[in-house]
Amino acid sequence: SFKTLQLFSTKKQLIPIPSFPTQPETLSSLVALDWGIYVIGGFKDGEDVRSPDVLLLDCRTNTWRKVPSMSVGRAAAAAGVIDGKIYVFGGCEELSSPNWAEVFDPNTQTWETLVPMDDRNEGDNVIRETLVMDKKVYAVDFWSGSLFYYSPGDGKWGRKKIPEQVQSYYCVMEKVLYGCDEVGNVVWRDSEELEWKRVKGLEALQWKRVRKLSIFGVNIGVFWVGLRGDVWCAEISLERRGKEGEIWGRIEWSEAVATFYRSFTRTKVEVLYAAAVNV
Repeated sequence: SFKTLQLFSTKKQLIPIPSFPTQPETLSSLVALDWGIYVIGGFKDGEDVRSPDVLLLDCRTNTWRKVPSMSVGRAAAAAGVIDGKIYVFGGCEELSSPNWAEVFDPNTQTWETLVPMDDRNEGDNVIRETLVMDKKVYAVDFWSGSLFYYSPGDGKWGRKKIPEQVQSYYCVMEKVLYGCDEVGNVVWRDSEELEWKRVKGLEALQWKRVRKLSIFGVNIGVFWVGLRGDVWCAEISLERRGKEGEIWGRIEWSEAVATFYRSFTRTKVEVLYAAAVNV
């Protein structure tokens, strides 16, 4: 079953929060804004139907409420926040949908349709990860790992060259793109580069069953699942060293933050989403 959990930085434990009754279980998009987390679209439980619903988790009170729905259902869409507005694109049933891209203004509680990308293809409709850099919302194509973006400032779309390798998980901090595969190899590259370089000093993470990479304030967090269904998290600080500008990581802490297993029973656990919110 789907569970929403909250990680407290002091206790290093994930605390269950009741999920919204009709919360989609797979391929929702997620953004953090101010004190809340927005869960956008996704496939409805037991149905091959893309949901247009948007849910808001108030992290001050750990309560849910619905906000105005999108004009079209989405799953595996891009979603990012710029200047207090939530930009969403892709994930539609029909690639040619005139509502392929939308923006939500929390202040007015309204959605507005954006001019869609002219040269979009099927790969652009399924998003692996969303990143926000330089006032642009970047989407990572699920299949090729290529980057394309929307710039709200001038209302234009653009593309980046395809990198050498596709990573499983991504996050961005200070214009540096970080990636991680599913066995704990953490890499980095500057936004204009194509070659991935290994973050040094993180050998302890290798062969972990990594399931999510996330921003933790000025650090990054890596989540992985243990063999018996326990969820682990490590907070990593980063620094550049030497003339080559190598990036080294240091594990500040690493702990099991949640356990779901029972005696003699192996439980399937996945980390679907992660977001940092200050309340």
